[in-house]
Amino acid sequence: MDEHWVEKTDRLFLGQQVVAAFSYRKGEIDDLVAKASDDQVLEADIDQWARGLASDHEMEAPSVDLDAATLTKLGRVEVDCSGKPGIRMSSAELFGGIVRRPGYRFESRIPVAGDANLLRSEVPGSHPLLATISSGQVVRVWEWPDELGPEPFQREVREYQGMLGRSVEAVTAAVERENGTLPGHARKTIGARREEILKEREFLGKLTIPVARVSDVPQAFGPPPIVRVETPAQAIDSAEPDTQGRVAQPQLDEFYGHIISLIRAVGLGMERTPDSIASAGEETLRDHFLLALNTHYRGVTYAEAFNKGGKTDILIRVHDHNVFIGECKWWRGPKALDEALTQLFGYTTWRDTRVALIFFVPTKDITRTIESAREAIEQRDEFIEWLASEEEGELSCRMQWPDDAERVATLRALFVHLPKA
Repeated sequence: MDEHWVEKTDRLFLGQQVVAAFSYRKGEIDDLVAKASDDQVLEADIDQWARGLASDHEMEAPSVDLDAATLTKLGRVEVDCSGKPGIRMSSAELFGGIVRRPGYRFESRIPVAGDANLLRSEVPGSHPLLATISSGQVVRVWEWPDELGPEPFQREVREYQGMLGRSVEAVTAAVERENGTLPGHARKTIGARREEILKEREFLGKLTIPVARVSDVPQAFGPPPIVRVETPAQAIDSAEPDTQGRVAQPQLDEFYGHIISLIRAVGLGMERTPDSIASAGEETLRDHFLLALNTHYRGVTYAEAFNKGGKTDILIRVHDHNVFIGECKWWRGPKALDEALTQLFGYTTWRDTRVALIFFVPTKDITRTIESAREAIEQRDEFIEWLASEEEGELSCRMQWPDDAERVATLRALFVHLPKA
């Protein structure tokens, strides 16, 4: 295959992404086994635990849809033919520097599913190719001179697609092989940890002198302290009117942070018991959040409430102020996030400056999902800057109001991991 006429961009199938990704995932398995208590390790069914750890850390192999490949003419160009084969040159051109010929600029786009970043990895059976990954597609650009004709160009495109398809199949095979090593790695790690625990207990059991573990040292007995935590809602409920009959108005950041913490806590609870709710609809999952929010914001938490141009999933209104507006969605890719943001801005007015998107993520690779969401948000015209997030796996940013750059809203994107079996 001749790549003289291909735009010099990234080169796929020339890295170590598969090796690095699985090394990281095996490290995660090791950390989970290390953090388990001694009793958990000794009582666990090793095979069942290993299969579960392996399933949670499997990677989704990438695939390309060659049937959906597109070839677009970008326009007429003057092609640099200097030193390239197949071009007839005059004696003056041979020694005159740059040689140009009229031609066309073409762009090929092929959709990618799965973890597209793995296509950058060199594996047995793959072949390095000039192309780049952009917006979930493999992109390659040619500048082809008229002089070489259309039929050779058509052969080049077909040969490229065939080479790409075979290289992707090689990556898929490599990913499947690595996925197959995860159960064995997990069993080995669990077995090693169990052996260490048993050796320690055997050693301690042979001692005739009583030995107390640090955690077994007697402690003074007493009931656990109970600390009352004031919430913003309680502060508003107990607020007294001032001399002019006015009551305290909501402190938006205080309310917003508290509501986010409640949603985060419910999301963590969902993640610990995904089997019972992973197949639920958006409304059912949303109701879990409403139950918790209503325990703090009684009578002011609404579902499917009308606000401006439609009905929003979660609306909390205090003293006629919207202190929180949120939308709950199953994650279906960056395009769905873009649509959700448009929908959210359509439901809110310029006074609503604290908003959130809550995504239920059914895929196993949640890290890639969050990165895709980050990229999609950054591409919005309304995006201003990222803000620091209190928790890992959350995105927080400032966005300007559509059609009004002077108005700024705080957006939080939260992700609840509910991988389907």
